[in-house]
Amino acid sequence: MPKAPHYILDNFTSTIFAGNPAAVCLLDRFPKDAVMRKIAMENGYSQTAFVRSKNGFNPEVDEIYTLRWFTPTTEVDLCGHATMAASYVLFNEIGVQGNHLRFDTKSGILDVQQTDSGSLTLEFPAREVVPVDLRASVEPCLGEAVLSTAASGPTLIAELANEVSVAQLSPNIDKIAQTLDYDGLIVTARGDKHDFVSRFFCPRLGITEDPVTGSAHCGLAPFWAAKLGKTQFEARQVSKRGGELAVRLEKNKVYLTGEAKLYLRGEIFYED
Repeated sequence: MPKAPHYILDNFTSTIFAGNPAAVCLLDRFPKDAVMRKIAMENGYSQTAFVRSKNGFNPEVDEIYTLRWFTPTTEVDLCGHATMAASYVLFNEIGVQGNHLRFDTKSGILDVQQTDSGSLTLEFPAREVVPVDLRASVEPCLGEAVLSTAASGPTLIAELANEVSVAQLSPNIDKIAQTLDYDGLIVTARGDKHDFVSRFFCPRLGITEDPVTGSAHCGLAPFWAAKLGKTQFEARQVSKRGGELAVRLEKNKVYLTGEAKLYLRGEIFYED
């Protein structure tokens, strides 16, 4: 029976039991997609990162790693917190030298830098933000007045009046899944202590609410850049677990900086 090193980390947080948990599975070859979906479902987290090395995770030889992300129900094209988790494992458990990692993914080549303090900066593609007036569709889902809506890749952004409205929101998850033709709904507002806050609901991907979502900020950065007239932000996702990100928009790239905390290291066994 095949087995693989397996890790669980909390991401975009400086403390354990906060931020967004993700699993990381290290592989010399990818099993069947159906097997990876089952592993992700068994883990039960919003994302499991599957990392493949062609050289047995030898840091003296490996120049790039192949990275794929699975929710409990499907594979996705981009995930921030699971990329952060995979990067932490490679730097701190495998012993990658230097401060730079490269991943080959469905969203292209992604670069990650480790700072002297140990935090991680993800270089992600910015997503175009296109205003669309879907307030009449979104407001019944949220039970709140919506100031504006915009499409950002596979997600929809809805702006509310203030941070309290976002934090106390109790959306109708079934309506989000049934009536909005997007993979996820990002709800955002200007923050009280941060430049902006957000929450992310994606029931179509098998996730009711994602605690801290790096990929959502690929659209939130240009969205708030247009509104605030700046390109560097301190952001907080105000889910129950909560998490913080430093966000920088530079041309067609978004740089997301945060910390990861190791919760578990072990080994899994699976049938391929």
